[in-house]
Amino acid sequence: MRMLKRAARLFLEKSYPPAAAAVNAVLPPFIVLAYHRVADLARDPQLLAVSRENFASQLGWMAENNIEVVRFDEPWKARCPRVRACITFDDGYADNYHNALPILEKYAFPATFFVTTGHVRTGNAYWWDVLEHILYEELPDAPPPGPFAAVWPAPPEKLYQAAHGILLAAGPEKQRELLEGLCHWLGHPVAADESHRPLRPDEVAALAAHPLATVGAHTHTHPRLSQLSRPQQKLEVETSLDLLAEWTGRRPSVFAYPFGSRGLLGRGGDYNADSMRVCKELGLLRAAANYPAQVRPWTNRFAVPRHLVRNWDKATFARRFAAFLTEGY
Repeated sequence: MRMLKRAARLFLEKSYPPAAAAVNAVLPPFIVLAYHRVADLARDPQLLAVSRENFASQLGWMAENNIEVVRFDEPWKARCPRVRACITFDDGYADNYHNALPILEKYAFPATFFVTTGHVRTGNAYWWDVLEHILYEELPDAPPPGPFAAVWPAPPEKLYQAAHGILLAAGPEKQRELLEGLCHWLGHPVAADESHRPLRPDEVAALAAHPLATVGAHTHTHPRLSQLSRPQQKLEVETSLDLLAEWTGRRPSVFAYPFGSRGLLGRGGDYNADSMRVCKELGLLRAAANYPAQVRPWTNRFAVPRHLVRNWDKATFARRFAAFLTEGY
């Protein structure tokens, strides 16, 4: 099955761009951009952060090239004479409010911020940031108990990626157990640097009140929804919607799936048919995924494709944006 999925992915990646280019000649594409952080970090193993300088240059390029930036939570026109883009942020890091929003203000570009409410309520760091915090230090040669022993010892970069894969594949309960066990074994608290903190409830409220910002839901605990039953998925989404309504006075109409990859051949994705049904049942306008493609009039509104943006300078961003117009699978 794995080889079949890989072959299908390669076929789609090669055949998709010519078809997309042909459609673009008649229907200018609409691109949704996925960011996570705007921060200047010394280390970023997940490549989630864009520096403030590069974020400003990316928005500047879009302004110079007459890209129309629209909101994720508004009705979208089926046809538009020019290329459109939508800016989104996942997870709910504090730097979204403190670093990204002032730059968005400079260009008067709207953006949607998908917030994981459990981390906002507790102030706890995201598990991948805790993992970075504990693994990029001097570590004992003796392996820890459990599944991490199979990848221990290794250089920090390789160890982090391997441990990240182990935790991502585990279900939510097992994930917490494994991470807490590793932290305890290393003598570390389950915490990360202050630079990685999530938003506070008052910051979420201030963000939601800003005329350029939309706050959307991103579940309560950031699980891979496809690992949960349908009732568990509904609880995750509904809890996040309720808390955001409590903090902001407005119930979100949009949502983003954590991790958000789309499975091929009906398997392997981070969300599934139950996830989309839950979003529809809860009355959401649309939901964002994380797979590359262009938004078209026929795009499933509960599986909106997005292109991940990395820490690219202006020239690199211009090349990548041009590729986004035809990339997909």
